[in-house]
Amino acid sequence: FQAKIRCSADGGTNVLFTYVPASHSEYLPHFIAGDFDSIAPIIKEFYQCKGCDVFCRPDQDNTDFTKCLNILLEKVQQSNSSLDCIIAHVGASQRRFDHQMANINTLYRFSKSSNVFLFIIMCDNVSFILPAGEHEIDVDSALRGKWCSLVPIGSSCTVTTNGLTYNMTNSVLEFGELVSTSNGFDGSPAVKIQNDRPVLWSMGIKI
Repeated sequence: FQAKIRCSADGGTNVLFTYVPASHSEYLPHFIAGDFDSIAPIIKEFYQCKGCDVFCRPDQDNTDFTKCLNILLEKVQQSNSSLDCIIAHVGASQRRFDHQMANINTLYRFSKSSNVFLFIIMCDNVSFILPAGEHEIDVDSALRGKWCSLVPIGSSCTVTTNGLTYNMTNSVLEFGELVSTSNGFDGSPAVKIQNDRPVLWSMGIKI
């Protein structure tokens, strides 16, 4: 809740209302967006009365998550400010596999159109896209879980790693072939990854 801009997507606002004390102004979203087929009308009205902006976007070509991201970027551009990163909690969609896949698709689409890193947190794991290049991920933390994975997204990719339980050297990741799930850490303070195309990194975290 220390974020520069806070937003909530449609039905996720019901969860926010249920679990987060609305009496504290620092917990209020700056805006709510979506097609509003899921949010309870009384909850939408509650946040409107608290001064939250409400953006109804009825189109079905984008998910409510994507709509929130688009509005967020518009607001940042209008204010001539910048973002270090975006952190999205998507726990409300964990019960539906298609929603999880939609979130990954949003993550991938966003990575192609913006240089801002988008992190998706769901329950006890975090996921983000590593663009093509060389990366070093600091995992020397009490927050690190036991597992990690590298999953190709959009197309196959060639990956070389250091710091994993099962390292890869010029390995081709591709659906129908090798996908590096249920991997782990070898105790190094950092994981080094070199990939020629975007790849999805996920890891367990202790929260």
